[in-house]
Formats: sequence, structure tokens, C-alpha cells
Amino acid sequence: MLGLPTIDRRWPPSTTMQAATHHHHQQAPCAASPNMENRHTYTHLTYSRHHLVDIAMETIKIAENGEYTNSKGHAVCLKGDLDWAVEHCSHYGDEFDFNEALRKFDDDREKGNFDRILNKPPSHRFQRTDFLVVSASWLEAASELLNASTKIPFPRTDSTDYSPAGTSNINNYIRVGVLNSASGTTPGGRFLKGTVSQEDCLCRASLLYSCISQPKFQSEGRFYGKNRSLKYGSSNCVIFSPDVPVIREDTVEGKLLDKYQKVSFVTIPAPNAFTTSSNTGKEYNDNEGEHSRKTSMSISTSVVDLSILSSADDIDFNVKFEEKRLALLASLSDRIHRALAAFVLGNCTDLVLPAFGCGVHGNDPSMVASVFRNMLTDPQQFGGRFRTVVFAIPPSRKHNYQAFAAYFQKKEAMKKPQLTRGVSVQ
Repeated sequence: MLGLPTIDRRWPPSTTMQAATHHHHQQAPCAASPNMENRHTYTHLTYSRHHLVDIAMETIKIAENGEYTNSKGHAVCLKGDLDWAVEHCSHYGDEFDFNEALRKFDDDREKGNFDRILNKPPSHRFQRTDFLVVSASWLEAASELLNASTKIPFPRTDSTDYSPAGTSNINNYIRVGVLNSASGTTPGGRFLKGTVSQEDCLCRASLLYSCISQPKFQSEGRFYGKNRSLKYGSSNCVIFSPDVPVIREDTVEGKLLDKYQKVSFVTIPAPNAFTTSSNTGKEYNDNEGEHSRKTSMSISTSVVDLSILSSADDIDFNVKFEEKRLALLASLSDRIHRALAAFVLGNCTDLVLPAFGCGVHGNDPSMVASVFRNMLTDPQQFGGRFRTVVFAIPPSRKHNYQAFAAYFQKKEAMKKPQLTRGVSVQ
């Protein structure tokens, strides 16, 4: 079975990065000399960011050249795989009906007799789903899934139908999908600035940026064009990028792999709990004009921090909290459903998921975990559609890790996989 690490010893890889991550407001110690000109005025974070920017620029250059030189001095050519991934990216707009698409997908699968040998409907092609919550980076978890599997990677096709033609049993295949909690307006987020959000890390270690930064996703009505035009936060648009080359270790050092791996990505923004209106359920980002204190608080307060409303003038805290919670729950459910559906349509068999929107977007990790669990265990939704689902939480996010692990442990019916390392949940 899988051997996913409990603690990724390389993330952060050194005390330098820990200082950059957790103590970014502190300067490095001054030199012994009292002279101002001899003081060390740089911080560890500044140094780390320069290094990460260099890695990001090198990754873009590798994508342009279509090859890189590994640690053994061998040239690794990836142009063909990258070109195919870029060409076969799919865009699903705001109005795309994923429920109808899934019904058609299942009908086509049934006609192809893919699950005939299992004598069960195509939506239940796996007898069970193994769930794991691990303290690790996302691409490391994806790599572990690929390395531990004896399944065959999905063959390339020349259409947006990613099913292997003529195959009677897709249980023999593997395609690992990673959910990218993305910026809605900027491809790759701020990875060219040396920051360390999830999307930044994914774009440094893989060639995802080449896929999602295509001009066709920038135009009006498409992913980035649509999001930039909105008065309200972000749209429900989705980009699916199949079999994208992953060329680096998912670490701050960013060591190039001797042999690249291929991972598929679903790119979609997470709802922002700080800007979701309890009245409309939409994310409000128009900060211009004068607003009353009461209006400002009702719009820009996360449900996680909503307790401050209890002291506001004549506001029924319980009602306000419930309105905000339901608005966020509806938004989260819609985004997560669309993401999981995109993975299904892309024939992903195994998933690596983040604590979606539980960082700077302020979402409650318990709420996010509950939405994932309900959808992934409901036979009418996504129950049985994936072989393994790994929730990868970086070690710096202990609260998120504890929330996901505790929530999934409540599901008593699930069997515990045998692991040599890592944490499994029942």
C-alpha cells in the first residue's frame, strides 16, 4: 500500500525556510559591529524569495525549451508531453452543466462495457475509496501514489475524451489528479514573486503554468477574463489540464527530477470567506465608496471569525452567523462539486486534495472537510468514483490537518488501509 509520510522532512527543508515562513516579520540578527553599514538588513524571507523566483524563471525556460538536464547530466526531453497537455486542456464555463455531463459520461461508459467485468454500474467502478490525511506537500503525495501503483498510466488520445479506447476494465489504469486552489485573475498566482501558496508551489514544480496561462483562457467569458470582469469575487469556471509534466521535487530547493512524472490538475478558485456576502452568497470585492460599519462587517467577516458580530449594534448574532454559514456552505459545495466532476470527466482515478480555501481565504476546515466527505461517500454523487483520495496538508498548517483527520475518522464504515508510514483515516 501507499507509504505517504507523516511529516515531510523537506517541507520546510531547513531552519532558514521555517524562519521565512513563521517569522517573516523579524529581521536576521545584526552583525557584531555597531556600525549601521555593517548590519545585516536582509531577512531570511527575502533570500528565500529570490531563490524561489529563480526556480520559477528556470521552470518557464524549461517549458519554452522543451527539455532540461537532470542531475546525471542527461537531457530529459518533455516537449511532446507538454505540447499534448497544453493542447488538451479543457475549459468549463460558469454555465456548464456538470450533472448532465456526468450522466452522459456514465451512459457512454456503460455502452463501452468498461465495467462489464465488475458487474456494477460505471459510477461505482471502485468497490471502495481509501481516504488518507497526510502531512505532506501536494506533489509529493501525488508522486507517492504514482510510485506505489502497479497500474498503467492512461494512454494519450487526440480528443478531449481521455478514456483509453478499446479498454474493457479501466481499473487497470491510473491517472492522478491534484486540485489547484487557484487565483481567479492571475495564472500561477504569485509564483513569479517567490511566494509559497499552493498554486505557487505547483507551478514551480510542474509545467502547469504553461497550461493555464494560454491566451484562450484570458479572453472575455473564459477563466481569467471572466474573473477579471466580475464585480463579485470569482467565478465557477474550471480548467482541467491532463498529464502535465512534474519536473521538480515539491520543495523549496526545487531539485530537478531525473525522470519527470505526469499529473493532471483541476484549477478553480476557492470561495473567500472574508468577502462572501450573507445576503447574496457572492464574494463582494468592490471596496470603493463609503459603506457603513455594519455593512462592512457583514460583507468582509469570515464565518470563522464571525463572533465579533455579536457585539455589533442590534445584530442577531445567531441569525447572522447562520446566514453567513449557509452562504459559504452553498458556495463551497458548488465549487467542490465542479472540481470533483471535472476530475471524473478527465478519468482521474486517484486524487490529491488540499484544505481547499482554508488558508488566506479564511474557510473553516471542518466545513470544507464535511463537504468533501459527504460528496465523496455519497453513491449518488462521487462515492466509488475514485480509488484513493489523499488530503495533503503541509506541516505548517497543523490546525487544518487536525480538522481533516478528526472529521474523516468519524466515518466508521471505511476500512483502514495498511500503511508503513503516514496517517490513514477510517
